[in-house]
Amino acid sequence: MNPIRYGLVLLVLVFIQGTVSGVLAIGQVSPDLVLIAVVYAGVRLGQVPATGVGFVAGLLTDFFSTLWGLGAFSKTLAGFISGYFHRSRRGARPLNAWELAGVTFLAALVHNLFYFALFSAGTELGLWTLLLRFGLGGAFYTAVVALGFGFLLFRRGAGADPYSEADE
Repeated sequence: MNPIRYGLVLLVLVFIQGTVSGVLAIGQVSPDLVLIAVVYAGVRLGQVPATGVGFVAGLLTDFFSTLWGLGAFSKTLAGFISGYFHRSRRGARPLNAWELAGVTFLAALVHNLFYFALFSAGTELGLWTLLLRFGLGGAFYTAVVALGFGFLLFRRGAGADPYSEADE
């Protein structure tokens, strides 16, 4: 997928996340659809491209935030971490849907840790309350949605590699 297509996908996901997140929310916790795209870029493209995708994705989400740069920083970290699971580090075998969900959970935990630690700095908001309620809950919910996304990828074709570069 070329950079323009990634950019368009990110724009669509930011729009969906901004408009439909209330419908997807359980309590006050909603999945981070943009983060799932960043993790997918990490396992598909590798660490350096995913770091760039994370930065751009974070900037796009920062347009709807009061703290500029916080989304860019935390999603850049998530892209960097998810790039560790690129096939060049694992061999030729692609991740399965469960492994994709696990990588998403790990990346979302790191993302949320930094996001809420910086978000709560200088405020009366409790960091541990934010992390336990939104950080852990959001990471789990995002991983569950990524699991469904992973199952859809593998159903796309019998035995097809959803991480192949064939559509480049």
